[in-house]
Amino acid sequence: MSASYEITLSDGSRITVPGELRVLTTFVLLEQEQWFEPDLEFVLRFLEPRMSVIDVGASYGAYALPMARRIGAAGKLRAFEPTPDVAAFLERNLAASGADAQVVRVALSDHAGEGRLARGKFDEVNRIVPAHAARADAIPVPMDTLDASAAAVGVPSPDFVKIDVEGHSGQVVRGGDKLFREATPLIMFEIRDGAGVVDRSSARSLIAAGYATYRLLPGPGVLVPFDAEGPADPFLLNLYAGKPATLAKLRSRGLLVDPESGAKAPPRSWRQWATPLAYARQALRRWKGSPGLFARAGRKALYAALDDFAASRADGGKVTWAHVNALLNARDHAIAAAEAEPALGTLLTLARIEQELGNRGFAVQALERAAGLLGNAPPTVPDAPFLPPLARYDHVAWDGRDPDWLDAALHEALIRLEAFSSYYDYGNRGRILERIAKLPFASPETERRRQLMRIQAALQPASEATAPVAVEGPENLNASLWSRAGAIR
Repeated sequence: MSASYEITLSDGSRITVPGELRVLTTFVLLEQEQWFEPDLEFVLRFLEPRMSVIDVGASYGAYALPMARRIGAAGKLRAFEPTPDVAAFLERNLAASGADAQVVRVALSDHAGEGRLARGKFDEVNRIVPAHAARADAIPVPMDTLDASAAAVGVPSPDFVKIDVEGHSGQVVRGGDKLFREATPLIMFEIRDGAGVVDRSSARSLIAAGYATYRLLPGPGVLVPFDAEGPADPFLLNLYAGKPATLAKLRSRGLLVDPESGAKAPPRSWRQWATPLAYARQALRRWKGSPGLFARAGRKALYAALDDFAASRADGGKVTWAHVNALLNARDHAIAAAEAEPALGTLLTLARIEQELGNRGFAVQALERAAGLLGNAPPTVPDAPFLPPLARYDHVAWDGRDPDWLDAALHEALIRLEAFSSYYDYGNRGRILERIAKLPFASPETERRRQLMRIQAALQPASEATAPVAVEGPENLNASLWSRAGAIR
């Protein structure tokens, strides 16, 4: 096996990946210390010890390793990965996990036989192509159906199935028709592949088999109904499907909510929510508790959005539709406020709410508008309360006056949200990273991104043991690697 890095993931798992930054998984895990999809955190909350899992398209194991750790030695995990060198890393990773985990070097489809696997720009987007396709980069791989394979590997009735096969999920679902009709798993399946193409065929097949489709709200961390034929946010990659019995269990655990007519969360002041938070402690001395009787419509809408956002917080309790409804109301008020007065604080608030609702495309639009207001000038400190655009900045102390805090919060949010990873672009964002990484408010991830992008762009030969990445902490789990100058190249 070639040179490799061993990386600690956010859930505590340890994963070994190729020691090359051209490999997307390697870059992303060094950058973010977890895969870039928001779904993994939800999946780990759903999974319980002793459950059985099928991971179709497991790649290097960014999902498989945390899932194996969660279900434990009494659970079962079967990971399907046909790319030979990728599967070798996956086998090494799962062997070290201590779980009952097995790698199956088979591509799943709607029929058995020999398939052709086309290797993409990076292995995470390898895909099955028609046998007649004249692709020089395609390699022969064994192919089977999920119905045949699940029984053969000892997981005929899984609790959870993940499908990530770059535009081939419809065929995988058709090949698992018997399993999906007889069993009752929660299924997470891709709706958009690495090229951005939306495929609704798997959703239609699952609906025909008695499943209902849902999507994840990243902020509340719950599933909500999703119209499989409706519009999809440009950043939405995965949907979920379940039968009534599974959905009922999810509801009872507070992991899924359905619309309820008239559901309303108890009123809550934004000030009550913000008072304990580090970003607001000193700023609250300057901010008025209410907009005032004669305030402009935009200012009143902003305060209404903040109050609704506060009401949407479950504070560790079970999320209900009332909480989701409050967040939807907060969005309506924030949109009205931004239309009336598109000020910096209003746009940051709107971006935060859109992000929590899974409307990442709209969140990016709000952040781009905010950045456009600034141009090359330092941010003007808002004279009214607002929400930080990223949840981490709720807990980053601010004196209520320093524009650098705003600069870091805005641009870190924009860089994190506008693309799944900085792997995809250096350009203008590199210059922004050079600036904000020096600010005391920015996260260690910002410095990791800056260095990885510079190495990728041949602006520095290898990693440097700078303070943000050389010190172990909750936001920097791999200091032992970064603290060795030149370890990453």
